This record gives sequence, C-alpha cells and structure tokens, in this order.
Amino acid sequence: MTYLVFLAKGLIIGFSIAVPIGPIGIMCIHLSISNGKRFGFVSGLGAATADMLFGGVAIFGVSVLSNFFLKNDVLIRTVGGLMIVLIGVKMIFDSGGIDTLKAGRDSMIQSYFTTFLLTLTNPMTIIAYMTVLALFNVMTAESGPATSTILLAGIFLGSTIWFFLLTGLAVFIKQKLSDRSLVRLNKLLGVVLLVFGVYLLAQKALSAHTF
Repeated sequence: MTYLVFLAKGLIIGFSIAVPIGPIGIMCIHLSISNGKRFGFVSGLGAATADMLFGGVAIFGVSVLSNFFLKNDVLIRTVGGLMIVLIGVKMIFDSGGIDTLKAGRDSMIQSYFTTFLLTLTNPMTIIAYMTVLALFNVMTAESGPATSTILLAGIFLGSTIWFFLLTGLAVFIKQKLSDRSLVRLNKLLGVVLLVFGVYLLAQKALSAHTF
C-alpha cells in the first residue's frame, strides 16, 4: 500500500510540474501538428526524462549535480535561450506545409534529445521539485531507496501522461483546421517561442550584469 501511495504522489508531482506550457510544450505542439502525435509524444518523452533526472537529484539529494546546475544557472539558461531562439526562427521561416517534414527515426531521436537538453537548461526545476516534495511531505530519507525509486517512476509517468494529453490535443486541433491555418499556427508558435527565448536571454543578461 505504501508503494501505491508513493507512486500516486509521484504521478501528481510529475504531472503538476509538467503542466505549465512553456517552450517545451510549444515545441511538442508544433511537432505533433507537423509530423503527427507519435513524433510529438516522443519529443515530450525527452522532457519527461529530464524531469525525472531533476526529480532524482531532488529526491536522492545529489548535491554535486544540484550545485553544478544552480551555480552555472546563467550560462546553462543562456545556452537554452539561444537554442529556443534558433528553433523559433526556424519555425517562423519554415516554408514547408503540414506533413512535409520527414518524420524518420533519426529526426525523431533528434527531437527527443533536443527537448531533453532544453529541459535541462532550466536548473530551477530542481528547486521546484524540492518545494513540491516538501509540500507533499515526502520524507525520502525515512522511506528508503525502494519507495524513493517508485516515487521517481511516478514523476516520470506523471510527466509522460501530460505530454500524451498535450500532443493528443494538438492532433485534435490539427484535424479541425485547414492546412493554411495550420501553417499560420505553426509560424505563430514560432513567434511565441522566439519571444520566450529573447526574454530568457534578456533576463539572464540582466542577472549577469547585476552580479
């Protein structure tokens, strides 16, 4: 019964942290519209894997990794901001229509690792997990490695469920719109992604200048 409780808590934690739609969510929506639900879902798995890694750092108290991410926050997030800007620009100026991209195995794997790396460029996720774990009163030191691992599996599953629902919603929208509208929607998503990236770069530049 204890294992089920920890699994349920992990599901809720992973789902709740994944829900806010940011650059990763926008990318998953774009890829689902352009290449289909499976392609977008695989990219979402990349983000879920990174969420599980951050969750593991918070749960097991891996201070070396958490210190590295937090001490290099400005540099890491600057790299992430540049990647987001480049992806946004590519989406805006993509001249192809819907379903014209080759959703092959190699490009699918590339999208998985792209979202994985982009998610890792937000080290503050570790703080988010620490906060939520405290709110759920998850005492991993007392629970032992077995229940901690189950909690971590629940976090991955919860995040995965969110991206499954998100990509399903994107495909549903795709079925309701014309090809011309979908191309415009993809370009709009590119603009939003570009704004996210520019904002992130400006925020990090100001932080670096301040300190």
